[in-house]
Amino acid sequence: MERANYIKNLIMFKRAKDLVEVLNSGWDPNSEGGWPIRLAARYGCCYIVETLIQHGANPHLVSESGASTLQLAVFSGEHWEHDRWAFLLSCCDSSQLADGAAVAIIFNITAALIRILETGRCNAHIPTTLTGNEKRSNSSTNA
Repeated sequence: MERANYIKNLIMFKRAKDLVEVLNSGWDPNSEGGWPIRLAARYGCCYIVETLIQHGANPHLVSESGASTLQLAVFSGEHWEHDRWAFLLSCCDSSQLADGAAVAIIFNITAALIRILETGRCNAHIPTTLTGNEKRSNSSTNA
């Protein structure tokens, strides 16, 4: 628990150099469900997210509530006006990009939506649990 608090503080205070030392000592960034990368994303720490990915963190692990690294990075609203999340976007498939776009739309984070759409890989037709869009059958009646 003490190590987890230490890592949490390194992330929250954006101490990337100290985090690299921990990573180089053999600490697994995917331990305990991979929460550090999601915490860094939530706080908009794009450079720490990149560092964690470079040291083996899996950006596709989701939280217990189903939040992904990309969704949390979008929710942070940080650094989307610049191209600082390009490395994370390059790790995501079309459905993950669609979920990130849904977060951007829901929370009106236009810069993130633009960056996601600029990848050219976001499939806007994929149903997402975030928007409540589900496949509808053709049996609905027209009024």
